[in-house]
Amino acid sequence: MTTDQSSSQSHLSTDLETLHARVKDKALTLAELKQALKGRGSAMLLSLLALSFCFVAIPGLSTPFGIAIGLIGVCLAIGREPWLPRFIMQRRLSTAP
Repeated sequence: MTTDQSSSQSHLSTDLETLHARVKDKALTLAELKQALKGRGSAMLLSLLALSFCFVAIPGLSTPFGIAIGLIGVCLAIGREPWLPRFIMQRRLSTAP
């Protein structure tokens, strides 16, 4: 098994740098972020949800995050793209100064 990537698949870091240069100081929606990640948005979301378990255990946080991780995993296992409501996808993410 080789780890060769096709020429059409770019590195995640390259995509994130391009996105950062494009948006600069503008707010970004989750939908725009998902589109920029080119199908890797689910993996990024899983990573962000799992980060909360890596540092400090906050009581009560493990249940909702664990359910979200489980639901995303089930969606990916059955071949469906994880779904988020429109009001969440259109939510603007502010940039840090």
